[in-house]
Amino acid sequence: MTDLATIQQLSAAGRHQECLQVCQNALQANPEEAYAYKYAGKSLLALGQLEKAQQCLVKAHQLDGSDPEIVKDIGNTFNTIQNYQEAAKYYKLSLSINPNYPPALNNLGLIAKQQGCLPVAKQLIERARDLDPAFTMSHLNLSVIYQELGEPGQAIASLREAMKSEKTKEKAAIELAKIYYYLGNYRDGLKAICEIHNKAAENLRLSLSLCLDDKLEFNRCAEDLISKRWLNQRGVAAIDHANILYDQALDNGLGGSTIDSLIFQTINKQEFSDSLIDEILIRLSSGSIQSRYQGLLANGSQTSGNIFDIPEKPFQALK
Repeated sequence: MTDLATIQQLSAAGRHQECLQVCQNALQANPEEAYAYKYAGKSLLALGQLEKAQQCLVKAHQLDGSDPEIVKDIGNTFNTIQNYQEAAKYYKLSLSINPNYPPALNNLGLIAKQQGCLPVAKQLIERARDLDPAFTMSHLNLSVIYQELGEPGQAIASLREAMKSEKTKEKAAIELAKIYYYLGNYRDGLKAICEIHNKAAENLRLSLSLCLDDKLEFNRCAEDLISKRWLNQRGVAAIDHANILYDQALDNGLGGSTIDSLIFQTINKQEFSDSLIDEILIRLSSGSIQSRYQGLLANGSQTSGNIFDIPEKPFQALK
C-alpha cells in the first residue's frame, strides 16, 4: 500500500496520531510532498493544534494550488475559532478553484446561517446537496434551516436522508425525534430514536414517554438514566414534572427542585446601557436580520443565527 493510501485510510478512520507519523515519514522521504502536508494539516486540525494545522495546509496549497479541499480546510481552521470572516474568504477561494465543490458550499452556507441570512444559507447548502446527494451533512444542515423557516415537512425529509448514513444517523434521528416532539407526534418521535441509545436519545425518550403519559416506561427509563448518571437538562425537567404529576420522588440529581440550580447575577448598567439597547433594537427592527420560525412565541420574533456573530459594533459590544 502506498503512503497516500495508508494516510487516507488512517485519516478516514480518525486515527490522527498514526496519520501524522506516516505523513512525517513521507515528508522525510520527500519534503515537497503536498498530500503529506495536506493530511498532516487535517490531523492537526482534528487534534486542535490550529496554528500547526494552518502551517501545513498553507504549505500544501503552495505545492498544489489545484486542490479545493486544502483551501477549504484552511477555512476550517478559522471557522473553529469563530473567525467567520476569514473562514468565508477561504471557502470562496476554494470555490474559485472548483465552483461545484459541495463541502465549501455547505460551510459557506453555515456561515450565512450563523449571520442570520437564511435564504442565502438555504441556497448554498441546497446546491451542495444537489451536486452530491450522498453528502449527508448537507441534508442534516438543511434540516435546521428548514425548521427555522417554518418548513417542518422539508426538515423531516432532509433528516430521513441524513439517517441513511452511519456518519449522521444518530444525530439525524435525534433531531427528527425533536421535530416530532414539538409537533406533538410523540409516538413518531419514539420510533425515530428506537435504535439510538446514547445519552441525548435516552433523555429525549424520557420526555416523550412523559408526554404519552406512559408512567411505567417513564419510570423504567428514568431509573436507568439515574443509575448511569446520564441525566441532562431535558431529563431533569422531565423528572421534576413527573414527580408532581405522579406524586413520586425520583432523584433529579440536583438534590431538589430544578429551580434551585438557577444563578442570578446583576448586570452593571454601564455595560448594558440604554443607548446600547436602542442601537441593537434599531438594527433588529430594520429587517436586515432574518427572523426564524418559532412556534412557541405568541408575540414577538426570534432572530436566525447568533446575533453575537454579527460584526456590527453594538452586537460586538453586547457580546
